[in-house]
Amino acid sequence: MIRWGVVGTGEIATRFAQAMKVVGDGEIAAVTSLSADPAMACADTHGIGTRYDDYAAPAIDSSIDAVYIASPHFRHEADATIFLRATKHVLCEKPFALDAAQARNVVTAAREHGEFLMKAMRSRFLPSYRTLGDVVRSGRIGDDCPMSITVHTFEGEEVIDCSFEGEGMRFEIAEVHRCFGEGLLESPTMPLDETVAFAAMMDEIRAQIGLVYPVDLPWQPPTRAGSAPHPAPPSSP
Repeated sequence: MIRWGVVGTGEIATRFAQAMKVVGDGEIAAVTSLSADPAMACADTHGIGTRYDDYAAPAIDSSIDAVYIASPHFRHEADATIFLRATKHVLCEKPFALDAAQARNVVTAAREHGEFLMKAMRSRFLPSYRTLGDVVRSGRIGDDCPMSITVHTFEGEEVIDCSFEGEGMRFEIAEVHRCFGEGLLESPTMPLDETVAFAAMMDEIRAQIGLVYPVDLPWQPPTRAGSAPHPAPPSSP
């Protein structure tokens, strides 16, 4: 039985908790938030035994095998690195990091400490997605991919499994568990080098369109009464 800690209590964390209920070899043992009330509410709703009011608390919980990171986006690099250094396996929700440099830092931490790490990309693990990929690669439907995933061949009609139980997250969780069982430190379906390459591509897109995240900017004090200071970028642990 794989015992998970969930970092964050937002909507995506709730979906993860619901998906875990249909996974036979895993359970959520702890949930954490920055304050006690959300953690308690989430734990009570999903029957989770341990709740913390400190995001980093599962790092020192010896009963936790793996951590699902669903904290605010700007925290992903720091949170993932904390748990990897604490020898916890990590499944990190999207965005994996804010840029390629952060993504490389997290991947380096995983490889240095010998822990499993994966970007949460549930579509990669849906039976329909994986089967359709196999069908396309086999050449059974020619060069063009149809919108429908019902495949008509000379031999007849092939209907691809479109199961979506657990909103598809159950298959993502199952992949993590499969990798654990086989001693893999990353998923061949969602490899870490591809995750970093995707982050680098997003960096290029941002540069071309002039998109700057608030955390990219230096902290500035309030400029007028009642205005909030600009948040400083979080530092890595």
